[in-house]
Amino acid sequence: MHADILQLIDRQIARIFEAHVSRLITALNDAISKIQPTSKASACKSYEEFKSLTFKAIEVYCYELRHNLRGTLDEILPALSLEEADNISTLVAKYLDDDIYLSRMSIFEEAVQRHLGTFGIRHDPNECRVDLVWSLYQVHAANSMRRALAEITDDLEVRRLRNSQAPNNPPADEAEDDRFEKANKIIKLEPNIFGFGLNINNILRIFRRRK
Repeated sequence: MHADILQLIDRQIARIFEAHVSRLITALNDAISKIQPTSKASACKSYEEFKSLTFKAIEVYCYELRHNLRGTLDEILPALSLEEADNISTLVAKYLDDDIYLSRMSIFEEAVQRHLGTFGIRHDPNECRVDLVWSLYQVHAANSMRRALAEITDDLEVRRLRNSQAPNNPPADEAEDDRFEKANKIIKLEPNIFGFGLNINNILRIFRRRK
């Protein structure tokens, strides 16, 4: 695989990832905005809101990543070698690391504390049983990343198998010889008054096939 092709795929995935990070930031801000200083219940609900919005962002991200990669490969690499498939899979895996979601958990908890702190309110996350929320959050994020990578790896494998099962194209010199052989069936190279003779019978057979 040419390095420029892999770099192109990398740039495209990087843009999708940047958009995903932007959605994660929006999810955090939207969840924080739902907190009402006079209601402890709203603070607890904000954790569920953050979890739900993050899950939606992950779903969109995984879809866009797979869909975009499919479209790009359809255009430039409809069939892959084993090395090409491995290189792309390794590249994609870099963008499907669940560590980003673990860090977002800590960032959100700090944001809740700061938001309520501006109103002079002390917040204890344990009152909201955030341990259960975060357990579901971690499992879902990790499973989503693994599933997305597995699906993309399967897509790459299909393309690799398509390449391995495709009939071998003849070498360029053999293809050229074949074209000359077909031409000789049409033009009978026998000297005459014009320098060569036309094989009319073969020409008529070709026209009949086309009708």
